Parts: sequence; structure tokens; C-alpha cells
Amino acid sequence: MHGGDKGFDKVVCNTNILKTEEGEILELTYISVDGEENYPGNLDVKVTYSLTDENELKIDYYALSDKDTVVNLTNHAYFNLAGHKSGDVLKHELMINANRFTNINDEGIPTGEISSVEGTPMDFKFK
Repeated sequence: MHGGDKGFDKVVCNTNILKTEEGEILELTYISVDGEENYPGNLDVKVTYSLTDENELKIDYYALSDKDTVVNLTNHAYFNLAGHKSGDVLKHELMINANRFTNINDEGIPTGEISSVEGTPMDFKFK
């Protein structure tokens, strides 16, 4: 699920700070060479992190391979928005503007079935 013994969570990316009209963006790039962790194709990966004027964290993912391959980039960072040593995060509110989600099997593998979030624990729309 995480790319093998040396998944992307264990690689050292190239970093760059991009200056844009909207502000600075942190750009992380990595090239996974053909055959790395037994995946086909040279995979050029880029992730950018930026803050919006509304103090939102924006993460954008890009990936391009020269062969058919499997890639599903995501983020597993956790934040306490109340600040360091302020206690738990139980009063935080999360909003995900999504109407559907991909179901997984007992091993956490996507089944290909797309379901409505309505009435499920996956419904994080603003209420």
C-alpha cells in the first residue's frame, strides 16, 4: 500500500521554494526510476504545499510515468490547529467537499466501487 520497503515516505525529495503572485510554494520532486520497488516506468512525482489567503493548506499532487504503472499519492500529515501542547484535536472541524468515495476491501485495497458519502462516516461536507 505504501510503495514497498522504500516507499515515498522514506525517500529524500528535491526541494524548491517557488515565488508566485499568491505567495511562496514549497515544491517537492522525486524521480522513481523504472523498476524501483518493482514498479514499471520512470515516474516523475511532484507535490506542492501552499497557504491560501484564507489560511487554508493546499496540497497538489502531480505524477507522470513513461510506462503504464500504479500510483496513488496522498498525505498522512496530522496537525493540531490549536497549537503545540494545547491538548487533543477533538474539537477540530474537517470539511471535505466530496459527494462520493472509493470503497475498499478488508485489506484496504480499492474495489473500484464508488459510493455516495450521504449517511456514511465518510460524509465530511460542511453542515
